[in-house]
Amino acid sequence: MSSYQLQLRYVLIDEGALLRAGGLPDANLAGLLFRLEHSTAMSQHGTARP
Repeated sequence: MSSYQLQLRYVLIDEGALLRAGGLPDANLAGLLFRLEHSTAMSQHGTARP
């Protein structure tokens, strides 16, 4: 029965440390999301276009 037991594994990421170190690629969706979550000013988001 142990072969049917659920196994969970987690990877913890320090997003702030990655941002400070500049270790996030520009063309990566996760990297863009981390930047958006940690931005502090609207000017960091760019301007909205109609």
